[in-house]
Amino acid sequence: MTEEEAKTKWCPHAIASHTNPRQHNGEVWLHNCIGSACMAWRWAAIPNPDYKPGNYQVWPTQQPVGDPWIQSDTLGGCGLAGKP
Repeated sequence: MTEEEAKTKWCPHAIASHTNPRQHNGEVWLHNCIGSACMAWRWAAIPNPDYKPGNYQVWPTQQPVGDPWIQSDTLGGCGLAGKP
């Protein structure tokens, strides 16, 4: 999901880290995700459009050149919830 979408989701860890949760008219306000400002936020891995699987490095490793996955700068999610 995008970071803006994540910020609309409730975070159970945010409420656990506060001794005095926000209250309004006696009701407890739960805290939302803070997105990439959180230690657990992980940016998603997306396919690299420039990756060529047949492009091999001959020496010394004979491994494909480049990375088939790149880090997204717009999609991610909570690392505590598993892979985004």
